[in-house]
Amino acid sequence: ARLAQRGDRLIVMAFAAVTPEEAQKHHPVVAILDQENRITETIRG
Repeated sequence: ARLAQRGDRLIVMAFAAVTPEEAQKHHPVVAILDQENRITETIRG
């Protein structure tokens, strides 16, 4: 497999180790970006 190159679409994810109590309070945010890396939409969980 090759590494990412200019023009590729990437999916970037982050993970965290949290307690069950912390997980209940966590609200993830997804950012959708355009071709110029500008945020066009945010989705809050």
